Amino acid sequence: MPSGSAKSREISSAYVDRESRSQKYRYGAWYLPKNLWQRSLTNEELRDPKVIKAEREDATRERQEQIVKYFIDFQQN
Repeated sequence: MPSGSAKSREISSAYVDRESRSQKYRYGAWYLPKNLWQRSLTNEELRDPKVIKAEREDATRERQEQIVKYFIDFQQN
């Protein structure tokens, strides 16, 4: 016989499963090459992969500049 907490766990997992199945996904757009397609919810905005890549590169470049600046400051002291 399942205990009360086990039964509630079953009910909550069934609710999560039903909720995840009801979400709709899209995988890409006709104008993007298939190798760039990513699964996303239909209510999320499609973003250009080139823009995403540029944002990541900007953040990486900024971190590298901070490290170089810290290293130069460290050497001077």
